[in-house]
Amino acid sequence: MAAVEEVVYHGTWKITECVTVAGVVEITGIEGQKKKNTSATSPNVNITEFILDENGDVSWQVPDEAEPLPFFNCETYEICPAAGVEPALLKFIGTYAGHVVEFKVNISDDLMLLTYEKCCILQCQKVSSGPRKDDKPYSFLNALEHGYFSDVILRADTGKEFKAHSIILKLSAPELDWTAIITPLTGLPEDVLQTTLHYLYAECLPQGLSETTAQKCIKMVGKMPGFVKFGQLCETFLKNTALTQQMKTLVSDIHACADRINDIFGGTAGEEGHETVTLEGTMWSNPAKLCYSFRQALREEAIGKCIT
Repeated sequence: MAAVEEVVYHGTWKITECVTVAGVVEITGIEGQKKKNTSATSPNVNITEFILDENGDVSWQVPDEAEPLPFFNCETYEICPAAGVEPALLKFIGTYAGHVVEFKVNISDDLMLLTYEKCCILQCQKVSSGPRKDDKPYSFLNALEHGYFSDVILRADTGKEFKAHSIILKLSAPELDWTAIITPLTGLPEDVLQTTLHYLYAECLPQGLSETTAQKCIKMVGKMPGFVKFGQLCETFLKNTALTQQMKTLVSDIHACADRINDIFGGTAGEEGHETVTLEGTMWSNPAKLCYSFRQALREEAIGKCIT
């Protein structure tokens, strides 16, 4: 039960208000405040945030102008569930022995009130339910898609032009001379060139890549200087795609065997090439039908084992 209760604490929290023990709202710099020289509608703010992760670690993001409070140096935390009339406790634990800052907790949905009797009361609001993570790893794909400040043009065999950047191409494939009169990769099929540029700008293969395009990339680009890893990625993609298809076929065949076994025990059965035999009564009261059904079931099971 305690583990379930702890889940509500996990995530990113921001401190929205700080109240002193005397009950006065005090501007300490740790609550969200607009940065200087910003307009009234600007979202640019200095906010103190802390992340409580599921491993018991706490990390802090504190504005430079915030007052240094003792719990900002804590790196781990511990939650003590409420017991009777005693409220739940959130303990921030420092790196050296005895450094523990204890808060009484009152939490409701995405709001949390932390009471530190020796110092203040902090009003916190949940920003997210987990550590902040980028949806995608950083890449230069935006530069490729928009073509801003491009200084190289690569043309596919269809005549389509791709605006690229020599500095990125040199970083990704320094073995090739990207300043040559005839730029490397010029004249490749459009799908191959687009896939290759995606790799050069993001160091990965694009989503929705087809097996045909991957095979052409290996043949036309994979052996070029600086593109060995690209060829290996395409080969791995083809192997994984083939394995996925085999698994789908295997599961389909197993389901088909199971369906046939179910049909054998559930109704009339007949051997292939022989006249269908209809047996009176239920299978369990008819020895002939029971034996026949078991033989057919064992046959299907043997086929299933051969498939796997």
